[in-house]
Amino acid sequence: VPAFIVMLPAMPLTANGKVDRAALPPPEHQQGASGAADEDELLRQLKAEWMQILGLPSLSVDDSFFDLGGHSLLAIRLLDAVERRFGQTLGLASLFEGPTVRRQAALLRSGAAASSGCVVTVQPHGLSSPLFFVSGFGGAILPFHALSRHLGVDQPLHVLDINSLRCLESGSPTLENMACEMVADMRRAQPRGPYHLAGFSLGGKIVYAMAQLLRAEGESVALLALLDCAAPGFPRLQPFFTRVGAHLRHAFAKEPRDAAAYVVERIKRLRKYVGVDETAEPTVFKSHEAVDRSATLVRDIETRARPIYDAWAAYQPTPYAGRITLIRALRRALEPGVSPVQVLRIGDVCIGSSPC
Repeated sequence: VPAFIVMLPAMPLTANGKVDRAALPPPEHQQGASGAADEDELLRQLKAEWMQILGLPSLSVDDSFFDLGGHSLLAIRLLDAVERRFGQTLGLASLFEGPTVRRQAALLRSGAAASSGCVVTVQPHGLSSPLFFVSGFGGAILPFHALSRHLGVDQPLHVLDINSLRCLESGSPTLENMACEMVADMRRAQPRGPYHLAGFSLGGKIVYAMAQLLRAEGESVALLALLDCAAPGFPRLQPFFTRVGAHLRHAFAKEPRDAAAYVVERIKRLRKYVGVDETAEPTVFKSHEAVDRSATLVRDIETRARPIYDAWAAYQPTPYAGRITLIRALRRALEPGVSPVQVLRIGDVCIGSSPC
């Protein structure tokens, strides 16, 4: 669907009789058709909002939000500014359909993007089997744009957006409810298997439940990849002071310089457990993050956080008869010139993992 239709008396031609693309007038400069002046004003105002939020002196209406250094927090600030200026609410997923000023303006004129359920298409093209990914707590989806670049142009990638699930409107959904809705939406994008699923952290339990549902329906699950996910029965942490004693004994066995560095590093890690209230409300956005708590997107994400967390905590997975691929992130220094995104090839699907 074109964002603009420009009426011309004739196509400009080169001396060889071919279309002179360089001579085609930019759509935002057309004043002849009815409503074109209003479109120019929309682009001008929207461009101003983008430059202010991104801190740029100038930009093109065809520059990508992601190429301009955009990330999740900037996206929330930008979409909040758009809502305040134009009175329309666009979700984070809209930045995949409208990643430029021109295309976002088209979304605003059309009344927002068409809903495809919870499926957000990051990379629609490629001959490989599509990969369906579920994010962790908070449901961040914008980082998957970077992942798609590392997976390559031949790997279709879809994210299943936790925050857009309809079952959350009931207030107390189960993880099975969430998985069932995601399977239904996913099957509209890919009616038949084999399916390739991946889940990060909290999303790992969701894709696990999805795989169980698909197998119960007679479908094939070719890949079930869990990134940094824990399972029932995994050894729990020892009490705080027990761990402190164990670390001190371990430090005393080292050379003095290494022992001091080890103790400092452990103190930094252990202090986050002091005074932690495990019954406290799970928080997606930290107090130091520059987001407006009154923004619609922030309120919606925070409101959904508790029922999603409760559903995740209550779910008890049953044994899975298929194969599971577990990917654990390692903290380590990378050699000069090595990308922080490690790519692990599994069959004909690439799974990218970055330090979590």
